[in-house]
Order: sequence, then structure tokens, then C-alpha cells
Amino acid sequence: QLKSGAKYVAGVLLGCAAWRAAPGAEAVQTGLVGFGGGMHGAQASTALGMGAAMRNPAAGGLLLGAGGFRAGIVSLGNIGLEFGPVDNFDDEINDLEDELDRDNVTQQEAEAALAHFNPLLKKIGDAAYFNLEVVQELPVTPMLFRAFGGVIGVNAGIDAKAKFSILDAPLTYDSNSEELNSDTAAYIRSGVFLGAGVSYSRPLPAFAWLPGNLRWGVRGHVAQGRLRKQVVALEDEDDDESGDSASERIADNYDANEKSSTGFGLDAGVVWEIGGSHLGFMARNLIAPEFEFGAIGVNCGSISDPGKQADCQAAQNFAGEVKSHETFRDKTQMTVEGVLRPGDSGWSLGAALDLNATESALGDEYQWLSASAGYATPHFWLPGFVVSYRKNLAGSELSYLGAGITLLGYFRLDVGVSTDKAKVDGDALPRSGMINLGFAMPL
Repeated sequence: QLKSGAKYVAGVLLGCAAWRAAPGAEAVQTGLVGFGGGMHGAQASTALGMGAAMRNPAAGGLLLGAGGFRAGIVSLGNIGLEFGPVDNFDDEINDLEDELDRDNVTQQEAEAALAHFNPLLKKIGDAAYFNLEVVQELPVTPMLFRAFGGVIGVNAGIDAKAKFSILDAPLTYDSNSEELNSDTAAYIRSGVFLGAGVSYSRPLPAFAWLPGNLRWGVRGHVAQGRLRKQVVALEDEDDDESGDSASERIADNYDANEKSSTGFGLDAGVVWEIGGSHLGFMARNLIAPEFEFGAIGVNCGSISDPGKQADCQAAQNFAGEVKSHETFRDKTQMTVEGVLRPGDSGWSLGAALDLNATESALGDEYQWLSASAGYATPHFWLPGFVVSYRKNLAGSELSYLGAGITLLGYFRLDVGVSTDKAKVDGDALPRSGMINLGFAMPL
């Protein structure tokens, strides 16, 4: 039955409404080096601080300057949220629940319900999703220091992400039981990446005839990825012989299909610095890491638990949308960037563009365009700030406005919001948001 399914979709939408108190845009404002693709994306190195500089392996020397060491002290995490264009779906879902609660549905009533609600289920399948991503740098990272005639950068952290969506199937009518039925299911993809990277950069002496400095850099990185998928049949609790509801099965079987694998990657970049301004290019994942999801929707007949077997069969029903065996490959992505600093004014203008789209572990496409303007104060007691605009040119095609502030040269706060909105309970809410708080240690 679809009754608990409708309640589940309503729960997703209510969850979307509940985040309204959290500030933000995506987990991309600070340029943290995440793993598995996703909301963190293209930004101009050093235009947004140390995290952004770590994205291009050739840019470490730009931020380090004449100093010998720089590191982050602690980051309190970078949290990003995004949900689909769910304009007042909760009201329509409540109407669907009321209809499904009725007994002795006649043929004429069923035909009217199917004509009204089947288009709604299709809209839910297309638009009702919720993404969450958390990027957490480990203490004292990212870190930059001079060694072996160049600059070495070290980053390490955790990137956790999850996506809840709906696999829609049309309502059908059983004239014998006088009930409405559907194979609609919940679909959850998630991954946790624990990774680290080491970069090395130095000037290119062969190009000493160029004005300024031409720097090259490479970064090797390794990550352990724990990826999982769940398809959960949205059926009534009393129809599940195990007595477990859909929500209970999601919680109980969260890691049942988890698979752990390790991937290795290699990035490369160049930066041409002229009088404090620079142009840059980087290729992320020239060697692309691969991670495997656990198998799903296989050997359903051998599963004894009725609820788990129903979920396995639900995965088979959506074989066209859910692969039983899947490998995520974090594909190569090229990025160009530039930063302009007019003299010693303290102002900087930055821009960056991904030249191609890539797909995250959650199956979403990203290709970022970003622009920023910032001011670095010469006095530690005056705050510095940055404002930015970012747009995903692929996938959701959402746009974002962001702002960051640096206090006392150590403390940094970044927030932002999506300019695209959706209506939930009649209120227009930004569809995406982020917040990040951290401390840096320049020496």
C-alpha cells in the first residue's frame, strides 16, 4: 500500500521546511578539499582563503608568501543542504493520504483518484529529493610549509553525503480488495569518505624569462569510501509480516548494503603569478579514484525476512533506475581560474570555471562557475570579507550568493544561500544553504 509511502514523502518535505533556520548555500564557499565530488566546487585560489588555495596543487606558494608555515587550527565543519522544487507538495500529499484512508473505493472513485494523483506521483519522483553533505577537515589541516625546494601542502578530512529521493510508480486499483496500490519506493544513496592528500609545488625555472612566476604542482590523494544504497518499499506496517515499517527498515538496514573500498587519485595544476595577481589551471583526478557500492536487488528469493525481501524486490522493480552493481568513478575535471589584485589596495577579484561536468557519488552533476570580490585588511583588528556568486552549470543549475568574514586574522565564518526558492507550507525558502566556521594559524 502507499499510505506509509505518502507519509514518508511528507516527512521528507517537512524535513526540508525544518532547515529554514540554518543559514547558507552549498558546502562550497570555503573551498575545502572534499572527496567523492559534490557541493564543493570551482573557486579561485586564495580569493577565498586557505581552503580555496588547497584546491589547486600549484597555488600553495601564493598563500604562503614569504612565510615558512601556515595551517588551520580547527574547522567546525562545512554543512550543505539542498532540496528539490517541492512547491507545496505537502498539501497535495495530505490530500492523497486522505484518499488512501478511505475504505470500499468504487471503480468510478478509483478512476478519478488515478487521474488526479498519478501526475502528482510523477512530479514527486522528479522533484522530491533532499541532499545533505558535511565536509570536516581534520585539526591542523590544511597545512602548508616549505621543504625540498618548494611548498608542500597536506590536507585530510571526512566528506559525508546522503541523498533521499522517491522512485515513483503509478497508482493501480484492485477491484477485489477495493484498494489503491503502488510500487512507489524510497531511494537512499550515501557515502562516507575518509581521505588525505599531499601536494608539492615549485616555480618552473625553464620559464624564468616570463614576467612574474610560473609555478607547477601535483597532489596525490587517497580515500577510503564506504558507499551504500537502499531501496525501501513504502508499504503499510500491517502488510509487512516482519512488523517493521519502512522507516524502521531504513534505520535497521542502513549499512546492510555497505561496501568499503579505497581509491587513489592524482591532481595537477599550474599558476602564473604576476604582481600579486595570477591565472591558473588545474586538472583534478588525472588518475581517477574508483569506489564500489554494495550489491542491491540480487538473490531476493534467498532472503527470509519479509521486509528485506520486499525491499530487494522493489530494487528489482526499478532496475532501469537502480543498478544492482555499481562503481563510482570520480572522473577528471578541468578548471581555469584567475585572481586580480590592484596594487596594494587589499582588494581582490576572483573567478573560476569548471570546463566540464562531473557526477558525484550521489549521482548529481556539477559544473561550477564562481566569481568573488574580497578585501584583506592590513590591520589584524579590522575584519576582512568576501562576497561571491556561484552557479552550477549542470544538474540542478542552482545559483548561490555567499559571504565570508575574517576576524583578527584567524577566525573565519562563511555562509550563503541559493537564489532559487521553493514553497513549503506556503513559505518561499531557499533550496540550498551552507555554513562553515574555522580558525587559521598564519606564522
